[in-house]
Amino acid sequence: MNLTPRPHFQAANRIYRFRVLNGSNARMFRLAFRSGEQLLDYQVIGTDGGLLDRPRAVQEAFLAPAERMDVLLDLRRAAVGDAVTLVSLPFDPMHHETGGGAQAGGDEHAQHAMHGAGAPDYAPDGSELELMKIVVRRKTHFDRAIPQALSRLDPLQDPGGKPRVVTLDQKNGVWRINGLTFDMKATPIVVKRGATEVWEIRNADRSMPHPMHIHGFQSRVLSREGSPEQQRRLAVAENGLAATDLGWKDTVLSWPGETVRIVTDFSHPFPGDQVYMVHCHNLEHEDGGMMLNLKVQT
Repeated sequence: MNLTPRPHFQAANRIYRFRVLNGSNARMFRLAFRSGEQLLDYQVIGTDGGLLDRPRAVQEAFLAPAERMDVLLDLRRAAVGDAVTLVSLPFDPMHHETGGGAQAGGDEHAQHAMHGAGAPDYAPDGSELELMKIVVRRKTHFDRAIPQALSRLDPLQDPGGKPRVVTLDQKNGVWRINGLTFDMKATPIVVKRGATEVWEIRNADRSMPHPMHIHGFQSRVLSREGSPEQQRRLAVAENGLAATDLGWKDTVLSWPGETVRIVTDFSHPFPGDQVYMVHCHNLEHEDGGMMLNLKVQT
């Protein structure tokens, strides 16, 4: 974290705000704050593009490469000497591209693989990780409360009509978007400047999690369908959205077998046609061609 292995943070008994960015090339995190064996509540107050309308209390949240979130950790009741650890809890990384699926990183087999003969010198995807130790070292007078109004988010508007379908899959070991890989000269996705479009991102069953990123624009997430249980149980709304889906997003995680619907306003202030990119933010997938040009046409 911040270029420091196994960092320690000396805290006071107050509220802390953390801006968290997943800068990994491929690893996802299931982030939680833990005191002993107890998971602590924390407040999600922002996502990629800014603040939520109000805080949402969670005990865990997934964060894929390039995703960001702002969180508040309330240590006002902590005593000097108390310790809290920021961890990534074990989860199923859902490497289903070969059809068999991967074991959850925290299960018995994965733990044996981590410590057995010939084990790799890195933690397998989905393994439990201790990320940062927070130790309360001093008392302070802090009488501020967590604000219950943060910003204004207009109600989600579905413009209607047929959504644009975006499929994610793999063929012959190559990850693709709409059956295509990157061609510098091609612009296979064309939208009209000022148009508001709904994209239906469909991840194949035999796939991996893909954090999909649109350059130049922010989106809102409308719904999740077909989510795995580990994502589904984080939903805070009937449309399947987790707390981390509720704000402005430019990177949206899509699990194998899941359909995620997003809405984007393709308005911009620049003259003429503009070309942006849509790609998976798993670096190996992007470098392997899981990226398309997006033309915003005047």
